[in-house]
Amino acid sequence: MRLIPIALCALALSGCTSMVRLPGKVVERDPYAPVDERTRTYDTGLVKYSADGADFVVESRRKSVYRDMHKACGGDYRIVNEYSSSSDPVATTRTTGGKESHGFRSPEVSTTHITSSTWIYLEFACVSDPVQ
Repeated sequence: MRLIPIALCALALSGCTSMVRLPGKVVERDPYAPVDERTRTYDTGLVKYSADGADFVVESRRKSVYRDMHKACGGDYRIVNEYSSSSDPVATTRTTGGKESHGFRSPEVSTTHITSSTWIYLEFACVSDPVQ
């Protein structure tokens, strides 16, 4: 029975962090773009994680992106910028009921939920000499 809470925690944490851009990555642009915009090398990497949920869950996501940044740099890194962004609201409607049982039909009930997500972005740079 202890496996259920552990599995639920793992499920809650999965998919809520991502590496958006690795440091040093060359990004190919449109071949019709001006020469100086066809490719670009990023000196910094970018990760994001969901800021939605309980505090301990959000903190766990942040620690997860710390590990991702450390792995991407092969060691030490520095956060050079941090910002948040909210997604546009999304409306989801669910209709229940309307079923017949024992000669009676239950009423249909529609419920609409409006949600949006907040994401924290961390831009980071790999460093060779960490500040003590």
